[in-house]
Amino acid sequence: MTVLCILLVGCGNAETAETEEKMRFENLDPAKVNMQYGGLKEWDRFYNSFYEQKEGSDLIVLGTVEDYSCFAEGIEIATDISLRVDDVLKGDMEAGEHITVRKLGGAVTVEEYLQSMEDAGITYWNAEELKAEYSEEERRENYIQISFCDLDPAIGQKSL
Repeated sequence: MTVLCILLVGCGNAETAETEEKMRFENLDPAKVNMQYGGLKEWDRFYNSFYEQKEGSDLIVLGTVEDYSCFAEGIEIATDISLRVDDVLKGDMEAGEHITVRKLGGAVTVEEYLQSMEDAGITYWNAEELKAEYSEEERRENYIQISFCDLDPAIGQKSL
């Protein structure tokens, strides 16, 4: 199936959303972010023009970001972005419908990141370094951010 092509941005903390305020990029203290840049996956696809993207996509919408949340799976961090569809440029969808798009990249606490690796049985090169660098309390207050050169999310933002 053709890759769903929607250029989006986003992150938040879905697991802790019910018990505390969601993590939002605009509230992150840069001094508490351990930034890592991600690599490319075999299924990543880049387009040289909108016309090329249109030809390679089943669905293209213009939407408004209503919410977003990040989560860790193993060593990967991903983001679910909830959009309200404003306009359909290609595909079978109606304005006013809602769609959730998942993309690689985002931010989670150091604690969530380490726990995700442990749950997946992954021994990663930087896990011991992170444990040594942060106390247990600091692991809950500092973040790992994986970036793929996207813009940070914003509620109300228009995205294609």
